[in-house]
Amino acid sequence: MTNVTNIALVHRLFEDGFSNNNADILREVLAEDFVQNSVGAMTGDEIAADGACETVIREMRQYHQAFSGWSVTLEHIMAEGDHVAVRWIGKGRHTGSFYGDSPTDNEVLLGGNSLYRIADGKIAQGWVYSNETGFRSTLGLSEGPPAGPGEALVRRFWKEVINGHNPDAADALLSPDYRQHAPGIAQGPEGFKAFFRDLLEGSSGMRADVLAIVDTGAIIVSLTEISFDVPGPGWPRQLRIVDVFRTDGDRLTEHWDTSGT
Repeated sequence: MTNVTNIALVHRLFEDGFSNNNADILREVLAEDFVQNSVGAMTGDEIAADGACETVIREMRQYHQAFSGWSVTLEHIMAEGDHVAVRWIGKGRHTGSFYGDSPTDNEVLLGGNSLYRIADGKIAQGWVYSNETGFRSTLGLSEGPPAGPGEALVRRFWKEVINGHNPDAADALLSPDYRQHAPGIAQGPEGFKAFFRDLLEGSSGMRADVLAIVDTGAIIVSLTEISFDVPGPGWPRQLRIVDVFRTDGDRLTEHWDTSGT
């Protein structure tokens, strides 16, 4: 098997199988004795008596039942020898019960990484790692560790200011001497608010989905996916931004960012 053939096999698993809720594809590309290893993944950590393949199928069906429009996109894929590694992200709207929990109607994202071993033209083994803990926590489906004051401020910033399309909500979150390290944005809360008002006026349907947050105390780092129905001039329809905030515990005092489409 060549790298190209192995990559095509994994593409079938995700695009024809997972995204289309097609159990026949999974039974075709996964070996009869397929072995699944997962940590907080899209597939369960416990394998049922009828084998890993059927367990993966049931998990796939659960995601499609719970999240309308569920699809899994491959963001990056590479192969070497008999192994294929992928980075993927699942998206959908929470409109059905998810393992007994009530639907929230929220748009959800679940990101992860998988490594597969190919043997005799089939996927023989998989290792899957994903951020399901954070994914469930954003839906209020499970209790995670309590957010520190810095993380809470940053989550409020994304929710109340950005997703609320409310520049004035920043007054309660930014310190009077807020410093912004980005060209073209004036200093202080008023500088940020003027920038954000211009962005809202030149675009429509802006939304921020927080993918991960690291709170070190005074410094908080967030990875966020920004999307637009109609982007403003010079903005792509979708991009990911790494933001670094400094906080004094009561307000956000300083900000840096870097982005990539």
